[in-house]
Amino acid sequence: MKYSYIYRKRGDFLDIYTNKIKPLFDSTGLSNSELEKAIGLPRSTIYNWNKGVNKSYKKYICEIANYFHLSLDYFSESEQKDSPSDESKRLSEIENKIIAIYRKLPEDKKAAFMTIVESLESSQKGK
Repeated sequence: MKYSYIYRKRGDFLDIYTNKIKPLFDSTGLSNSELEKAIGLPRSTIYNWNKGVNKSYKKYICEIANYFHLSLDYFSESEQKDSPSDESKRLSEIENKIIAIYRKLPEDKKAAFMTIVESLESSQKGK
């Protein structure tokens, strides 16, 4: 499957990476290696993208979109509207960390995580 339509409007690697992908990465609060592992990218990939050494992000656009729960259309839009990075700018560092931890959990552990969070929430209501 080809994704060349993603690059037609903005064509330039730096525009797409700098304006679309990097803000998503920054919003997680994770290190490059943690993010690479979570998304399934080879080691040092993000470092190379940041340095402009490698433009292989095109091969991983689906993995990036899936990790951030975005459609491929997000990468073809010329403006970021209601992107996850917009919301994450309003979140504290600890809130972003909690989200990042949750995303790394296997599905069965996510249910346990939510039970704990809901228990904490209900104990706060009683105070």
